[in-house]
Amino acid sequence: MLRALGFQRQMVSWIFLIESSFVALLGIGWGRPGVDPAAQMITEMAAEIRALLSRCRGRRSFSCWSGVLHDPADHLAAAVQASQ
Repeated sequence: MLRALGFQRQMVSWIFLIESSFVALLGIGWGRPGVDPAAQMITEMAAEIRALLSRCRGRRSFSCWSGVLHDPADHLAAAVQASQ
């Protein structure tokens, strides 16, 4: 498109390099703050699952496994409170 507007080939290459670098840096900058809370949430959920499995080992009653059936928003709220 830029070539059709009269830009030279080298200018189009430089514009592409600058634009793609800018987009990559924005992705790195915006993506990094989301990594730590996500890792913390996964760690907490893994600990809860391990505790549930150790508590319910060998039992098949619904009351034991009812701890699995809770609102996922609880995990999100706990992660938000822990990060503050």
